Amino acid sequence: MKSEKSSGPQKNSGKTNRLSKDRPANSKPRDHHFQPTLKPPQFPHGDKVIVSKETGFVGDKQDWFDEELFNRPKHKVNFDNAKEHDYYFGSYSSHHIHEEMLKDTSRTLAYQRAIESNPEDFKDKIVLDIGCGTGILSLFAARAGAKHVYAVDNAEIALFAKDIVKKNGFEDKITVYKGKIEEIDFPFGEGGVDIIISEWMGYFLLYESMLDCVLWARDKYLNKLTGKMLPDRAQMYVAAIEDSEYTQDKKAFWDDVYGFDMSVMSSSIFKDPVVDTVPAG
Repeated sequence: MKSEKSSGPQKNSGKTNRLSKDRPANSKPRDHHFQPTLKPPQFPHGDKVIVSKETGFVGDKQDWFDEELFNRPKHKVNFDNAKEHDYYFGSYSSHHIHEEMLKDTSRTLAYQRAIESNPEDFKDKIVLDIGCGTGILSLFAARAGAKHVYAVDNAEIALFAKDIVKKNGFEDKITVYKGKIEEIDFPFGEGGVDIIISEWMGYFLLYESMLDCVLWARDKYLNKLTGKMLPDRAQMYVAAIEDSEYTQDKKAFWDDVYGFDMSVMSSSIFKDPVVDTVPAG
């Protein structure tokens, strides 16, 4: 029986390429970090030509563009006031983050049940909503019978919250403030709030760093005898794990990035906290 001789890897000519030392000489750079490969688009109509209904540019081409407007001097980018911009609050001015939070039905419905299922706690009470966002918690409280709700947010979303309150007919029950709670002059004094509501929780409970503001408001404005907070307690479950495969994958990623050695990046990847999910089991 004729045996087939396997050809082993060719010997190195003397020059060492650290990126390819474990590859056959004729192999292509690995791209295992970027699989699966892109597939060509699928057209539901096959080869049928779809006629566009857009009119596009019509008429004399001399009127297509405003030459005078195009040639006006352009404004230069200016970062002189960048230090005055609050990037933390600015991140909550995006529509997308509020859409994401409102679509978290477990979160939002839990607040709705806690507020609207306990109208006796909210009836004729002064409520302070810290970090109100779109004002959804304030609206729940007003609908539950609160005497008045004072909603606070330092992000631009507060301007939309004012319009939302007005559009839903609660402008006589809800007052929205844009600003930091420590700097706002409220119409009530110390101890003048019956209930504080806030959705201050972030990743691992504390990530958004908003709890300090809630506690500051509690100590200054909440009625010391009868005041209530929602939520008023939280539980954190912590478990230590060891996952050497996860750690190795994180480091190995930088060894070969599009054929380049970026392993210097791996020396500091675990200096900062990493937020990730752990598969069950």
